[in-house]
Amino acid sequence: STPGSAADHVQIAFLDIGQGDATFITFQDGQQMLVDCAVDNVILEALGRVMKFYDRDIDYLLVTHPDSDHYGGCIDVLNRYDVKNIIYNGLKKPNESFWRVFDQAVKEEQRSGAKYQVIEAMSSLEIAGAKLTFLYPDHAIAQNSFVPGETEENDNNTSIVFKLSYGANDVLMTGDMELELENYLREKYRP
Repeated sequence: STPGSAADHVQIAFLDIGQGDATFITFQDGQQMLVDCAVDNVILEALGRVMKFYDRDIDYLLVTHPDSDHYGGCIDVLNRYDVKNIIYNGLKKPNESFWRVFDQAVKEEQRSGAKYQVIEAMSSLEIAGAKLTFLYPDHAIAQNSFVPGETEENDNNTSIVFKLSYGANDVLMTGDMELELENYLREKYRP
């Protein structure tokens, strides 16, 4: 069938997890992507509403940025599920104990075979006829290296921003992008 037909589609579920973000994407061929994981293990219950009870694989885990209400539940996801690919913005927070637990869980998943990718340039990824275009970060993000308007305590503008395209449809996923980053991207990608 053609993209957009009833039998051929991408399904996006914005999960009800309270504080934070979690979005579950199912591609036409059944591959699954989780974008952010809420603040804690409430993500597991939310995933139980969109995944079959025996499904213990997630093809892609994309963590937009290291705010606990976006990555906190990822620790439980990494412990419960076999994650094949982890996509991250690269920002390290070694002074935060909770982030160190998350980082350790990511490293353990890598030891189990997960591929790890840091977004630091405009790039794209094709999954089952869908295209993800990563618009930001467009540079390597180091500790204490933020776009204008950011502070060490506020890393929202380090968020991975990507466009998901399938058939005639586009969805922009922005993490916690704030005005400074929005203005930067509008200027950069202005037609």
